[in-house]
Amino acid sequence: MKKVFSVATVALALLGLAACQKSGTTSKPSTSTTVRLTVQYSNKKSTTFENVKIKKNETVMTLLKSKEKVEATNGFITKIGKTEQNPVKKQYWMYKINGKLATKGASQEKLKNKDKIVFYLGD
Repeated sequence: MKKVFSVATVALALLGLAACQKSGTTSKPSTSTTVRLTVQYSNKKSTTFENVKIKKNETVMTLLKSKEKVEATNGFITKIGKTEQNPVKKQYWMYKINGKLATKGASQEKLKNKDKIVFYLGD
């Protein structure tokens, strides 16, 4: 008799727990992955794109190309928008990610949530 009572108690407990669960599918919380991209064309002109949604494994280059016209030679960015690098003045397109000079090319650098990318003409 004790076994039957114990089994019945466990069954009722499990039934009670099952009744407490939400019905239907569970939804994941919204986790939008966004970054900020700034292109500094000169000391006086820049453009910033805020809260840009990115895809998994997206690179800095694909992000930049989605927002600006980009020209590159041998993997190096030579022109963004209408602004070209100037080898005579030793000014080349460079970028920082989260305030630090990038250590990878824009095509190799994968983006992460909340990254802040700044392109600028540097020497």
